[in-house]
Amino acid sequence: MTVDELRQYMREHQDNDTEWQKAYDLFAEKADWQEVPKGATWEEEKQFISDFISQVI
Repeated sequence: MTVDELRQYMREHQDNDTEWQKAYDLFAEKADWQEVPKGATWEEEKQFISDFISQVI
């Protein structure tokens, strides 16, 4: 399953906590940007998290 397919699956199952969490865990594993870059400022961390959430949901 590709990252895009996982993202779509998460959207389709957003009301099912168990299925969403399984998909999220796989999505985070496959995503290249799953970790905040080392040495990031607080503002950069907030932006990173915001970007990650917007891509997941």
